Amino acid sequence: MLRTVTATRYVTPLREGGSLPALVEADDDGLYVLKFRGAGQGPLALV
Repeated sequence: MLRTVTATRYVTPLREGGSLPALVEADDDGLYVLKFRGAGQGPLALV
């Protein structure tokens, strides 16, 4: 089962890749790379 976390702070954009990922901080104090829907190569880039 996948654990759910909530992004609480946008830290910085990552300048690599066409899907425009970003570094975000979550409510569990972890840092995650987030890919936004609608960016770059479409929904398949999110997998």
